[in-house]
Amino acid sequence: MVALGAFPRRTASHPRLRPRQVLGVARRLSLMVRSGVDLSTALREMGRGPRAAGGGVLAQVREEVQGGRALSGALARHPDSFGPVFVHLVRAGEEGGSLGEMLERSAEELEREEATRSALRAATAYPAFMATVALAVTCFLGLYVLPRFAEVFSGREDALPLPTRALLAFGAWASRPASPWLVLGSLVVGIATALRWARGSGRPRLQAALMRAPLVGPTVSAFALARSMRTLGVLLRHGVPIVGAMAIAAEVSGLAPMARLWRRCLGRVERGEGVHRALEREPLFPTDALQMVRVGEASGHLPEVLVDAADGMHRDAQARLRTLTTLLEPALIVVMGLVVGFVVLSLMLPMFTMSRMVAA
Repeated sequence: MVALGAFPRRTASHPRLRPRQVLGVARRLSLMVRSGVDLSTALREMGRGPRAAGGGVLAQVREEVQGGRALSGALARHPDSFGPVFVHLVRAGEEGGSLGEMLERSAEELEREEATRSALRAATAYPAFMATVALAVTCFLGLYVLPRFAEVFSGREDALPLPTRALLAFGAWASRPASPWLVLGSLVVGIATALRWARGSGRPRLQAALMRAPLVGPTVSAFALARSMRTLGVLLRHGVPIVGAMAIAAEVSGLAPMARLWRRCLGRVERGEGVHRALEREPLFPTDALQMVRVGEASGHLPEVLVDAADGMHRDAQARLRTLTTLLEPALIVVMGLVVGFVVLSLMLPMFTMSRMVAA
């Protein structure tokens, strides 16, 4: 069995490769190996030059390979750069004598994951931009517009409507020299504390709450489930035993609740249950995916069926993400409009009142 702790713990002190760099390494290394270049020479050539991607990491991998370690073992010593799926596919290629082909397959899997990450970044870019604009507009109104109106209404504060008085009080506070620094400091401390909690003890609870959230939860769960199921199918297709493959599927899910789900399934498989019976006890798995797994397990084509089912779940997750983004954009515009509208209305109400008084 491949335990979840079989790979070295990730540390920030070692050099690492970004996912896009790992993809490039896999592509180029596959090309060189299939062209007949020996592994040590290929690693040396890829690590040359001041602009070489991850030259330090590749140099360490090359030294370990030259010292007699298998490529998969050398890669496993750099978990910050090379994930467990990549390492196990390379190991399967070494054992089957098809390292070049397996590196190309690994690159295809990495490219698929990179496409998913790019889609998620693109989906969150516009909402993040709108939130930034809303914050900038609010700061502009508080720091520059409201102090000007405060001079107009000076001496008439008691006759002003409650929303106007509240808004002017906020403007007076925001125009103080120390207020922006106080807000900035509070934001920095709050964000740092939240990030530390979210990356530490609060990570499982935050992920569990995210999976239960309306609209967002099903989308996040579908992406994680599709990734784990596809990983399981790919590893089984290339000869990794079911117990080890399912342990890796739990590790790559990226969500603590999802990892616990896969570990429960792994325990059932270790007790002798079939894959379908192990999965069907978990309500998170879609019914159509479970039916495909049952048919694939009965026909002896479980790896291919798992990959096909994961692809279908991934497409469904992408459709949900597009729907969520479509709903989020007008919601942010409405919120921004309400904030600006409240400010404008609060400033215009006393002017309307004064106009009626003058006319009377």
